[in-house]
Amino acid sequence: MISAAALLALTMLVPDQAAQESLSAARDLYASAAYEDALSVLNRLPNNNRAADEVRAIDQYRAFCLLALGRTAEAEH
Repeated sequence: MISAAALLALTMLVPDQAAQESLSAARDLYASAAYEDALSVLNRLPNNNRAADEVRAIDQYRAFCLLALGRTAEAEH
């Protein structure tokens, strides 16, 4: 039987794992030059309760996608 603490820990890991997979999916889309699709995935990722390095990676990939799409002003923002 799973204890309440173990269940809580598992519950807390699931959103983080899903966010990691989404960031990975966005990276894959970017690598395959599907910039609009990658940007859509990145824009759906929440920034709350996320490590600073993950937020930075999301912001960097968002800027890379915007630059690739010729949306320089948005990328600089």
